Amino acid sequence: MLPNFIIVGAAKSGTTSLWHYLKQHPEIYMSTIKSPEFFVNGLMNKVDPVPNLTEYGKLFHPNEKTKAIGEASPNYLNYYNEAADRIKNLIPDCKIIILLRDPVERLYSRYYGHFVRDKLYKGSFESKMDEFKHIEKYAPAIKYYQDVFGPENVKILITEFMKKDLNSLLNQIWKFLGVSEIKIKDSSEINISGNPKSKALQKVIKSGILINNPFSKFLKLFLKKETRNKFKRYLQNINLNKKPEMKPETRLYLEKYFLSDIESIEKLTGYNLKSIWLKEIKTN
Repeated sequence: MLPNFIIVGAAKSGTTSLWHYLKQHPEIYMSTIKSPEFFVNGLMNKVDPVPNLTEYGKLFHPNEKTKAIGEASPNYLNYYNEAADRIKNLIPDCKIIILLRDPVERLYSRYYGHFVRDKLYKGSFESKMDEFKHIEKYAPAIKYYQDVFGPENVKILITEFMKKDLNSLLNQIWKFLGVSEIKIKDSSEINISGNPKSKALQKVIKSGILINNPFSKFLKLFLKKETRNKFKRYLQNINLNKKPEMKPETRLYLEKYFLSDIESIEKLTGYNLKSIWLKEIKTN
């Protein structure tokens, strides 16, 4: 069994939360793991989590009520040329969902949610941002997915709208996927970026000891994997200090850098994104 829709990104835009919300719909089956990354196998500097098509197919177990089958892998947007072609070759009629967030905030969250939280870098955001800011430009990726699958089969959503009115945004997805309209009750935020309060606890959480030990093996008999993972996310989130406010001059510099990409995305989507994503350029 293969999916008939895929959330391809963007990273740090709420794809984990969206995957969680869609799992609650009785007519939608989401993959048993978030981010299987099957269509970018061999492209990243890590072990492929789902090594082959047989294992990929095992992630989907729809029932008689299922109308839509999906997965969410943000790196499909980062490696859009290869991923889009691979998806199209295997699932020609696949529907694509792209969730986009203010690129400045996305970059800031990537820094705190990866480099700081995981203790990979001790320097300032300003000393690191120029190294990886280019990966937050997504207009070319959106255009490529629209060209490959057709604009009518690519749904572009905005994270800020999801935070403002979750069920309104989800109604767009229900219609796009052809499933019944329902309201989602659990709208808790899933992944929060920040600086760990306790380095020791963060190390334990990252090691997997909390869900891979003799006691956890006993709990597997009574608690589903998703419940155990929720507990892990809960500990991770309460152990984080919220990231500090970005310096205005830093934000202005990045807004100028992303401006042309934002304008290109506006043309591709019809959204007025400058009104919600630009905060410093307006007053400078």
